[in-house]
Amino acid sequence: MTSLFISLSLARAVPEAAGARRERVPWQESAACRHADTGLFFPVGSGGQAVTEIQQAKALCASCPVQPSCLTYALVTGQEFGIWGGYDENERRLLRTRWRQSRTAASAD
Repeated sequence: MTSLFISLSLARAVPEAAGARRERVPWQESAACRHADTGLFFPVGSGGQAVTEIQQAKALCASCPVQPSCLTYALVTGQEFGIWGGYDENERRLLRTRWRQSRTAASAD
């Protein structure tokens, strides 16, 4: 959950993320995946070979110097598919849900 708060806070520090849905953004030039096969980050299915691809993609993300910016970009721009910032679709949905719940709880106090 800490990653979400960091990432959403980083959204303020990465203003180009909100407006850049298809354009290349500066942090991508430093991404560990910049020369990797993009198919690795968009596996088909969730079993068999896809499990291996997901693990490989997440391992690459774990060593990436721009992982927080990538995750922020995915959250801010609503990326629904693929591995972004080391998180798959379901993990990012969970991050967004927890973030919304924490904001609701904070505003109720």
